[in-house]
Amino acid sequence: MERRDFMKLTGAAGAGAALAGNAGCLPGLMPRRVSQAEIDKILSKMDAGVERASRYDMIDDFAKRTGRPTDVSSDDRALARLSLRALYTSQMFRTLPEEAQLHPAMQERMFGYLPEMDEAVFGMVERMTSSTKEERTFVR
Repeated sequence: MERRDFMKLTGAAGAGAALAGNAGCLPGLMPRRVSQAEIDKILSKMDAGVERASRYDMIDDFAKRTGRPTDVSSDDRALARLSLRALYTSQMFRTLPEEAQLHPAMQERMFGYLPEMDEAVFGMVERMTSSTKEERTFVR
């Protein structure tokens, strides 16, 4: 496309946008609003899932399923639970429609979870980098 053609095209698009702006936003282009009742239901479901993740001991469950005994510290168990909560929270948020993600109550909730998510990520990085070669081989 030649520069002159590009300028004509963008000029026409700009003029069209200015005219459309005077007419107001088109309702079809605006995202659907999520009611407070809908967002309360979503937040309640999220809270229940986070609570379940807080009680779930995936290390013991893994040991039962594999038949391997575990010798894991309480700090590592707490980190595993924290990581599971962070994974659940981020996935729950990710699967929501954009309108629900943008709702102020959901934004507030997610900002509240950020320190916990940071602790889970950085804690897991610290744990993995401080592992011995034998421990990393065992994990593989």
